[in-house]
Amino acid sequence: MRVIIVPSEVSLNFWIFVWVVLAVIVLGVFFWSMEILFRQKRAWKALANKYNMQYESNALLLSPGVSGRIKGYQVDLFAEEQPAEDVRRRQFRTVIMVHIENAYPSSGIAGTPLYKEFINSINLPEIYTPEHEGWNDRNVLHTKDKQALKEFMEASPERWPALSKLLKIKNADAFFIFDDKEAYFRMETAEPLDDLEFLNKRILGIIAQCEKLDPGK
Repeated sequence: MRVIIVPSEVSLNFWIFVWVVLAVIVLGVFFWSMEILFRQKRAWKALANKYNMQYESNALLLSPGVSGRIKGYQVDLFAEEQPAEDVRRRQFRTVIMVHIENAYPSSGIAGTPLYKEFINSINLPEIYTPEHEGWNDRNVLHTKDKQALKEFMEASPERWPALSKLLKIKNADAFFIFDDKEAYFRMETAEPLDDLEFLNKRILGIIAQCEKLDPGK
């Protein structure tokens, strides 16, 4: 006796197969994302314990936050949701911020190309293109007083190289903003920074360059 499969049964079996494949892919992505998130939570908590910093675990499915001092500098580590090209997606970026609590001779901001529009919106009239050979001309630097900033930066041979290094961290965008009271360095990346050794090295590297740019050092 021959079994005849009608077209409707073939179509049904095909769509069941497609649904199963899609379900497996979605679940696979979900569990992989959860594994990365839990690794991130472990690494960030270990960093907080290492330096006696404040650790906020946040909700189960959200990235944690870390805040406190490392080598005398206020450091904040957190994840920030940002607009994505596809409005149906959620995009998170990992952010490291370092605070320098000393005054600069002129206000200014230097940043990678991602921040060009933001930098242009700040009322800093002088566009400065440094002559330092390591400077990336795609970066943007605006200041209130070009001459005052030039004198400060050239007072130490380490300052221009330090700023250049901060703005060329691999797989990251960054800006350094300063005025007559304080300064902040902000770096953001799509990487989760879920490895303690790498995370610690990254933060200490940033602080090492910020120290060279610190007027109080």
